[in-house]
Amino acid sequence: MTKKLLPDRRRGSTSFLLLEWVTAVVLVLVLAALGWMAGADLLPASWRLLSLEVEILVALTLLTAALLFVSVLALLHTRDRR
Repeated sequence: MTKKLLPDRRRGSTSFLLLEWVTAVVLVLVLAALGWMAGADLLPASWRLLSLEVEILVALTLLTAALLFVSVLALLHTRDRR
């Protein structure tokens, strides 16, 4: 009798918890980036960290990563736990 080695996708597994933490960090970074962009509009131009184009690219990259991570987590939550 051979058993198939399936990845451990249970909610308590280390990889699942790591994925949840990474997703949480990315979501917090999205909030921080959007907050910075909203607040930086009120500051003088010399206080900006990066150019406006780079800030937009960073925000879009973070939003895309957050969408992917949340989608993967939602998919894993809905899978059958055999």
